[in-house]
Amino acid sequence: KGTLKDVGGRTVKFTITHLNEYVPTQIANRLVEDLKKIGINADTDPKDYKAFWKAANIGLYDVILIDSNPMFSDPAFLEPY
Repeated sequence: KGTLKDVGGRTVKFTITHLNEYVPTQIANRLVEDLKKIGINADTDPKDYKAFWKAANIGLYDVILIDSNPMFSDPAFLEPY
């Protein structure tokens, strides 16, 4: 499997910033795995609560995973359907 390149020939890659908690970590890791399947190089950047919201408020991220009102807080709902 190859890696996705942008128009300039650079590898498409970014970092997913998320809260360093179980559910956000599981979601971010699953996103990384899924993106890898289509050639996109992503990694995760877990942050504690204070650092996460500071980064979110001042825009210090490539991609940030925010769920302000989770529908399902139980990790069992992360299973694919």
